[in-house]
Amino acid sequence: MATETKKKGLIYRLGYAFGWFSGRYRRLEEPVLRWAMKKGMPATLASLLSGLVRLSLIGLFLYLAFWVVVVIFGVYIVKEMVNYEIDSSEDEGKFDDIDFCPDRFSPEYIHDPRFDHKP
Repeated sequence: MATETKKKGLIYRLGYAFGWFSGRYRRLEEPVLRWAMKKGMPATLASLLSGLVRLSLIGLFLYLAFWVVVVIFGVYIVKEMVNYEIDSSEDEGKFDDIDFCPDRFSPEYIHDPRFDHKP
């Protein structure tokens, strides 16, 4: 598995760091709540405060994860734009306005039967 490999990947390291941070927070949360209750904070308010802090940390993590995904997606799009090759060797269908809409009053087309109809 991943724990037996010598070179651990980025996701493994991020998970390890997140687990370490989570453990540190859990170890610090309990003494702080005990201290607050000793100072006179009701137990209900302390548990609500604990839940609020946990939810804010989860929200912060999701916010960070969102922006990481946006940056990765942006880098991918820029990479694709840089690597996009334009094949300019093939002829583009150029618009020929003379054949499409010739000027019937020009000396070249003045006697052309296409323009001989009477209005």
